[in-house]
Amino acid sequence: MEGCNWSGFEVNTGNLDLAGMLVCCSSISSTMFTSLGNMITIRGVSRYNNANMGISYRVV
Repeated sequence: MEGCNWSGFEVNTGNLDLAGMLVCCSSISSTMFTSLGNMITIRGVSRYNNANMGISYRVV
């Protein structure tokens, strides 16, 4: 979690066999991700076992 002080998300929108991009929670508050296919993986990551994370999504 280089660059993220407390918590973040790993977002994978393409090849699910590869690692996704790690983004800090504070930097993606209004960011939109678009998947290359019909699946996306999101994994929450926390340094200290306590983080409140919320995800909103839309299927189009």
